[in-house]
Parts: sequence; C-alpha cells; structure tokens
Amino acid sequence: MEELIKNRLPWLKAIVLGLVEEKEDRYIKKPRNLVAEKEKEDSPSIKENSPHDFPSLSHVEEDILSVLYPDKELYGLAIIDTIEKASKGKRKIGPNTLYPTLRRMESTDKGYVNSRWGDERPEELVERGGARRRYYKLTDKGRDALEAMWEYRDSLLGIGTMTPVVW
Repeated sequence: MEELIKNRLPWLKAIVLGLVEEKEDRYIKKPRNLVAEKEKEDSPSIKENSPHDFPSLSHVEEDILSVLYPDKELYGLAIIDTIEKASKGKRKIGPNTLYPTLRRMESTDKGYVNSRWGDERPEELVERGGARRRYYKLTDKGRDALEAMWEYRDSLLGIGTMTPVVW
C-alpha cells in the first residue's frame, strides 16, 4: 500500500497544484508558467501612483460619482431621480443596476463611496411607507478617480480643466 501511495504522490501533488487535469480516466499535463503566476500573486495589479493607476469607470459609475460630487450624501432613489432629471429623461438607471454598482464601488477594491444607514425613526418609516434609507457619499479616492476621468476627457478634447456641472 505504501508503495502505491509513494508512486502516486507526485501525481496527487500535481493534481492539487493544478498542473494536470483529469479527462476521460487519464491525466493531461496543463502548460503553465508557475513563475509568472507567482509574480502576479505577489504584486498587486495596480500599484499606488503607477502609470497604470488610471481609473476605469463605467458610464453608470461616472454618473453616480458625478451626482455625489463634491460632498453630497444621497440615498439610492435620490441618485436615480437626479440622474434622470439631469439627463431630461434620456438616461435612466434602475435599482437593479444602481445598487450592485454602489456595492461594487464601496468594496475594498475600489473604495469610491462610503455608505451609512439613515437614522429615521420607526414612525417616520411607517408614515413614508418604506424601508430605512442607505445614504452614499463620495470618498477622497472616488473624488480623485472622477477628477482623473474629467482630466482625461479634457485632454481628449484639448481644453483646460473642465468645470464640473453641479446639480
């Protein structure tokens, strides 16, 4: 039994490491560059102040951050209404788009917004007929990302610093 385990140990180790994969009762070696993968794991994908530190914002993310700029604190439906009014009804964001986007922007990866639960009293909730509101506010990192995006757009247009429209 020990002999059998010793003979299969390298294969078991290779399977655990993901170097081979089992297909139709046989093992196939998978080509992998372990050195490159280890370097990728050890270094963060974007380093602070690196040339690759340019924010990549979707249109929805940019709209949301713009609504919260510079120091507004709004709840979700107010963000939806503001975007719709500012675009004169041409741009609409639904709750199924807004809330996952806000969660993603609040995550530790991005950290573009912070949120807090509203401090409404229970009787206010009953009067309004709704749930507690969650308020969102732009972080310094979110402000920097938005301003970097505006600077990029300005450079594309060949103009000076763009003055943001505050709604």
